[in-house]
Amino acid sequence: MATWTAAPSLGLLRRSPETTARRGVSRRRWNLAGTLEISLEPALAPRHSFGYWPRIPYATRVAIAEPMKELVSLLRDPDIEIPDEALERALALATHPASPAFGPYPIQARFAAHSLLDDLRSTVDGNLA
Repeated sequence: MATWTAAPSLGLLRRSPETTARRGVSRRRWNLAGTLEISLEPALAPRHSFGYWPRIPYATRVAIAEPMKELVSLLRDPDIEIPDEALERALALATHPASPAFGPYPIQARFAAHSLLDDLRSTVDGNLA
């Protein structure tokens, strides 16, 4: 009985664009960006065992989607320095059950997300100046 083994493909050995872009960003920032994406779109969760993850109500997810997507892009940009306090605030907004994102008021959650984004932008602009 003959056995055939496939030669390793060059496509499998190359790095993906995500891996290449990830090099300049710390693992903490990269994971936080992924957490924000999963909290906005639970279908992006890699496993079904995330069923216990607290869900942000749909109306609130819609309200905070725009500032959170911009925050994710800032987190994944290696040219931008982000202080640890801002990372902690973003993590608390996306995961802490007492945050406005999990509450019944989408406008309050949108205000908190825009406030975090504005603080981050002012910090980034201060670092660039």
